[in-house]
Amino acid sequence: GLALATDAWLVGVPTLEAYARTDAAHGGLIFVCLDARKGEVYSALFVVEGAGEAISVRRLLDDAVAKPDVAIARLAGHLGSCGAIPPTLRVVGDGGERYPAEIVDALGRAGPVEVAPCTASGRGFAVAELGGARFRDLGPADTDYLAPTYLRASEAELKLRERRSRGPESH
Repeated sequence: GLALATDAWLVGVPTLEAYARTDAAHGGLIFVCLDARKGEVYSALFVVEGAGEAISVRRLLDDAVAKPDVAIARLAGHLGSCGAIPPTLRVVGDGGERYPAEIVDALGRAGPVEVAPCTASGRGFAVAELGGARFRDLGPADTDYLAPTYLRASEAELKLRERRSRGPESH
């Protein structure tokens, strides 16, 4: 709204990528896992490359929403297909804290897992860094087309679909 009203420049920054960037100083593989409620998690996998000022975070798995066991199977499938088991995998976000048996224990059977404490510390800085890099690389977003990416329908959308599927007599 502010960008439209003031003609300010705007860039989009993916939430899960901001979480990964916040934890990038630890290096290695970062599995971002956020509690999505309804027994599901939002997840994505990133790898940290470079060091110091040249550090970058590269996405290995796209954002997804799924039950914790499905998210872990997806992660395990990716790790198995690339043939490299990381020395340590960091789990970032409240999903690891919310579903420790489903996520942390399952991952721990394949190798060492660290669960990063879920804090907001540094996330604003990570968003600013990612936004600045995207602006340098791509320029400002077109505000006519920039929109949030939702991985699942909202509760209101689900209820509307349910009402519509029951037919007009259910209104």
